[in-house]
Amino acid sequence: MKKKIIVIGIIILLAVVGLSGCTEESETNRISVEELLLHLDKYLNTTVTVKGFLYTLQFESGVTDKGYTILIKIPDSIDTDEFYATVEYYVTGILRRGTYEGVGKKVSYLEVSKIESA
Repeated sequence: MKKKIIVIGIIILLAVVGLSGCTEESETNRISVEELLLHLDKYLNTTVTVKGFLYTLQFESGVTDKGYTILIKIPDSIDTDEFYATVEYYVTGILRRGTYEGVGKKVSYLEVSKIESA
């Protein structure tokens, strides 16, 4: 009986330790805008999170940080009226390469899925 309890305890301990690194959003996919722009091919078609200031103009939107800017496509389901230019945000999305409305040529941009206050 004592051996069974010890084995069950070890199994539970291993399960807890094994799952302790699991989180909804890994910190490892948070990168700077600079890192993203310097390694576009590395992050192409992957989900990343960048931290920076949002801007929205008539034909383009972007995230800017320390002089680096990446264009973003924000879906209609995200209300951009709630964002402020003086506040930093975490912007999560998939890095894509294609035609960006208003630019007229192929560029790299983030297809946004989530925006949160930093």
